[in-house]
Amino acid sequence: MRTAVALAAFVIGAGPALPTAGQPEGKEMLPLDAEFVKAASASNMAVQVAARFGTTRSSKVPVTTFAQRISSDQAKASEDLIKLAVKKKFERAKAVEKKDTDANVKMLGNEGAAFDRAFVERMVVDRKATIALYENQAKNGQDKDVKAYAEKHLPALRKQLEMGEELAGKLGDGKQ
Repeated sequence: MRTAVALAAFVIGAGPALPTAGQPEGKEMLPLDAEFVKAASASNMAVQVAARFGTTRSSKVPVTTFAQRISSDQAKASEDLIKLAVKKKFERAKAVEKKDTDANVKMLGNEGAAFDRAFVERMVVDRKATIALYENQAKNGQDKDVKAYAEKHLPALRKQLEMGEELAGKLGDGKQ
């Protein structure tokens, strides 16, 4: 709950978040940046798990291609984020959050076309939230390296959202 409250406050830009473990003593706390790294790493892990399901369970080639694109983009983003977190001594998420595990379980309760729609819908919702997270960091972050990371990965996130929304429209009207 504490993480959810801190993340909610972070996303809406309501003041500093809670201090993060692993911050060197004597160094000025950068709570917005530290919370971003933790939230982004949690998001990356959750999306990579969901994308793996999308690549293996999808019944449609365009959905599989979409899942592969997300998986590839998120692998690159995760690698960059790990390097950044180590460099800055910011804590990363240790596991996929319960809400994301629950969303994956719900998604996996579907098969065939229903799974495809559930997967794409989950990715569209997640991409919107993740874009908001990254845009907030790019605009309000204090650490130039963390801001640069967010700015670097925003175009891929926006492309994923665009692809997901287009695919959702096609799946919704039965064209795919």
